[in-house]
Amino acid sequence: GGVPINTLLSGLNSPKLVSDGAQGGYVAWHDDRASTWDVYLQRISSSGGIMAGWPAGGAAVATGVGHQYASSIVSDGPNGAIIGCVKDSFGLFSPTVHKIDGAGFPTWTSNGIRVDSNGSGPMVANDGSGGAIALWNTTSGLRAQRINGAGTPQWGWPGIIVASPVTEMMITADGSGGAILCWILAGKAYVQRVNSSGVFQWGPNGVALCPSGGTQGGLRIVSDNFGGAVVAWYDNRAVGPGLYMQAVSFSGAIKWNAAGVFAGGGQYTGWQMTGDSFGGGILIWEGIGAIDSDIYVQRVSRDGISLWGANGKLICNSLRDNRWPNLVADGTGGAVAVWQDEREGIDIVYVHAMRVPAGGGQFVTGVDANKSPQPRGSLYQNKPNPFNPTTAITYELQSEGTTTMIIYDVSGRVVRTLRAGWTPSGRHQVTWDGTDDNGRPQPSGVFYYRLVGPGIDEARKMVLLR
Repeated sequence: GGVPINTLLSGLNSPKLVSDGAQGGYVAWHDDRASTWDVYLQRISSSGGIMAGWPAGGAAVATGVGHQYASSIVSDGPNGAIIGCVKDSFGLFSPTVHKIDGAGFPTWTSNGIRVDSNGSGPMVANDGSGGAIALWNTTSGLRAQRINGAGTPQWGWPGIIVASPVTEMMITADGSGGAILCWILAGKAYVQRVNSSGVFQWGPNGVALCPSGGTQGGLRIVSDNFGGAVVAWYDNRAVGPGLYMQAVSFSGAIKWNAAGVFAGGGQYTGWQMTGDSFGGGILIWEGIGAIDSDIYVQRVSRDGISLWGANGKLICNSLRDNRWPNLVADGTGGAVAVWQDEREGIDIVYVHAMRVPAGGGQFVTGVDANKSPQPRGSLYQNKPNPFNPTTAITYELQSEGTTTMIIYDVSGRVVRTLRAGWTPSGRHQVTWDGTDDNGRPQPSGVFYYRLVGPGIDEARKMVLLR
């Protein structure tokens, strides 16, 4: 089953998928159709086929002499995708960043933007303005560069130095035009926020996630949807080794237990993470047993509480190995998990999926075709945005019920409750005048408004300019 994304007879490796913002997706990979490895991109439509106008073998991203590999991809919605690549020319590695538009054509020249003459990576994050922030590692140190929507580097050549040479690196957008960078240096995990001008926001050396722990690695990072991030890593500390998680606020403050929040232990591998849509994170991993391996999940709330058991929740322990798990948020505090499953036989491999609800119980492994889904509501972008002094927020409910509309600042603090109570179905509008619940004017900055009601739990960003 499934949709072939490359109909040419060539070896395809390391596919990477992101949403296209229109119920479809972009898939990047590298293959050897030209006898060397080159990078291609394909767009899948909402109906499940290759998007009209896109080549059957995908759009060329990085090709030419030597080998090219796709290291990361981030979506720019219907406008295209941004891909981080590394070029191997006879043992000399150089990082490049490419943008392919929604129709499959290069936006930043056919060869992309070279960000350095050497280095591994790069990892990329969307800057929210059609550009990207790239992070890569070199022999001289960890570097970063912002490329604007026109494809012009903004932070000089070859970018800014973030740290000494590192062993791991990750990046996620901060929702304000900058990015949150994460790396491992001398066995410890660090984070740093850089704004759109290339200025560090969390001190010159970043913030240590857990300086008291043991050797750390296996970084995963996701946005918390409030300008900060949630980070996961493994930690071989003497007491309580295992997988840990930590949250960092927009201002760089460590939000949870200083030692991190324990997610799960034992023998584990292949962990991945997604946000839970409310400031927390959901981790999935392969637990290695004496005979075979099983799949576990753990959700840590925005308050740093492990919600799905002291050692995670077992979601699949079928006969034989269950491997290579991954997951995406379901928008309601849970996640949809997938993994490779060998329950039918050692050489018979299937991909299984399961929805894990926000509460961690009653796992849903399929969809009842005879059951009508709950009608979903809609939350629209505030207008005007940016705004001063007032802005209007419109939302729509398909069914009546208890509804809340709450304004948060970038640290996740409740600023103003605009709506709390029973609300009839239909279209509604509320107005915010930039003050808190006590009538105090709020300073310029980024704020989030969140609607929770029948069939919807969604948040959007807005900017107050005084």
